[in-house]
Amino acid sequence: MTQGRIDVERAKALLKERLRARMQKSGNYPASIEGLNLYRRDDTANIEQCIYKPMIALVIRGDKRISVGSNEYACTENNVLIAGVDVPATAIITKASASIPCMSIALILTILCLRNWL
Repeated sequence: MTQGRIDVERAKALLKERLRARMQKSGNYPASIEGLNLYRRDDTANIEQCIYKPMIALVIRGDKRISVGSNEYACTENNVLIAGVDVPATAIITKASASIPCMSIALILTILCLRNWL
């Protein structure tokens, strides 16, 4: 069991390293896979008003706080966010810097994407 845990930690470290190499600065990066997007934020100063489309998102590094109506959600490293419908939200990065950026991956769920999975 210990060996499996080491492999997971190594895989997470490798993912962070590769994402950081791909995303050199703060921004949104579409991937070559339809609907897959990569995100990097280097500071905590911006409040983002957005609409989360139906998606599955994973926080790779850093922390963010998401407000939906009167509800607040803390998303930290390794947390998964799933939205089943369009949701207006406010998001703020709460832990990030240029040396240790907040990075996440999101897969937008479209009918075509879901059909291809089934």
